[in-house]
Amino acid sequence: CASLLMALIIVTGKNPYVGGQAIYQKSVNMQKLPADACQISNLIADTRAEGETALAVMPEDLVGYVRQYDASIRLLYGRRSKSEKPVRKIRRQMRKEQPKIKKLIRRIRQQGVNYLVFLADEQQDAKIQRNGFEKIGKVGGYSVYKGKSMEFYMKRISIWKTENVIKD
Repeated sequence: CASLLMALIIVTGKNPYVGGQAIYQKSVNMQKLPADACQISNLIADTRAEGETALAVMPEDLVGYVRQYDASIRLLYGRRSKSEKPVRKIRRQMRKEQPKIKKLIRRIRQQGVNYLVFLADEQQDAKIQRNGFEKIGKVGGYSVYKGKSMEFYMKRISIWKTENVIKD
């Protein structure tokens, strides 16, 4: 093994383990998982209320890693899982380059999802926040959102009702 490494250094002139152009990078955690997946998992765990179950939707490239890092975070779908039609529709929206945010959020709300991890995009960010999710952080190229509680919606309905009361 050592002789193979020496031959590689002699042929290429570069050490594959050191430098900015390194082929291999030292893992930052014991599980040898991508740092983004670990940081997203930690962010969700830190913002979860006591006794709250985290049910998340995220891009498929993170799903397996998040599941390995923190099994307490429930995921709506797995990497190669067979799922029901409503979940397949959510998955399809998550795969799109420009998903329909209102439709996506309506569907994930129906499934009880309270965390959304989405590719960071300013336009999509504003739409997601307008539709009831609060941005709790940004990790790498991903934005992490938490669904606003039912109390938030009840206040909005109450305000709307008082503002739109028909006076005789």
